[in-house]
Amino acid sequence: MRLLVIQGTPRELFRFAFVTSINPTKTVLTGMQRTTYSFRRLSWEEAKRIRPLKLKIKTVGANDTFTTLSKEMIGPNRKFTLDWFALLNNLKTPITLREGAKIKIIGH
Repeated sequence: MRLLVIQGTPRELFRFAFVTSINPTKTVLTGMQRTTYSFRRLSWEEAKRIRPLKLKIKTVGANDTFTTLSKEMIGPNRKFTLDWFALLNNLKTPITLREGAKIKIIGH
């Protein structure tokens, strides 16, 4: 775990916890560094355009597959992967979806 604290105003701190594997890859380390150095306060206009992601519960239909469901989902970098879907729904791969089962998806 790598902890980062950035002071905003004298009475304001922003705290981040980067949780990684024991030996993170160079790509992961670069991503953490980019996050650190790109941190800034959003303008009012930028903040108004943000749409929060929501956790939704969906009933699996007869023709639903991971592919059809993934079109309804948004994940990291706006792309929902099989790994994220499995983790979110506590499923093991290969994933078998049962009609009528309740699953979680992320969307707007």
